[in-house]
Amino acid sequence: MRRISIALAAIAGALGLTAQSAQATPITFIETVNASGMLGADVFSDALVTFTGTADTTDVVGAYQISHLPISVDVAGLGSAAFTDDFLLYANNNGPNIGMGDITTGLALLYVGGPLGGYDLQSNFSLTGISQKNLGASYNTTAGAFSFRTTAETATFQAQLGAVPEPAAWALMISGFGLAGAALRRRRAAFAPA
Repeated sequence: MRRISIALAAIAGALGLTAQSAQATPITFIETVNASGMLGADVFSDALVTFTGTADTTDVVGAYQISHLPISVDVAGLGSAAFTDDFLLYANNNGPNIGMGDITTGLALLYVGGPLGGYDLQSNFSLTGISQKNLGASYNTTAGAFSFRTTAETATFQAQLGAVPEPAAWALMISGFGLAGAALRRRRAAFAPA
């Protein structure tokens, strides 16, 4: 009877976890542009600059905004840093742009101009369009201030959904752990000295 209750508890727990994991899917947002500027005390010129933010689909508000998005920057040949200000990702469904902005300073970091609206921050997509930025604006990072002096005319925005295990896989894995634990307990009891 005890083995059955352990197995049932493991299955119930697995079903609870699968219900949660089915709702939240990891998603990564990547913006790239060739640019010149500064990261801390280091000057870069005509380097590929990549901004990356990671969230999950449940963080999206109204299918067009994610607030408090942790963002990092990587400058090719120079290194990486994390932004320390509060950032957001915003898709302007009434205008032709999507991108990342600094909530703390109220300044856009990098937006990509494209066709009007229709952006879905809960699915895979890619957009290449006009780079929109604040030249000379300063943004705080773990490596010092980041700023653009110049950027290429175009930039690229990508949204990439991460892989989430299927609910059946979670249920099978957790049930297996429960049954293995029950078997070990039974085996230990069989070898216990009398």
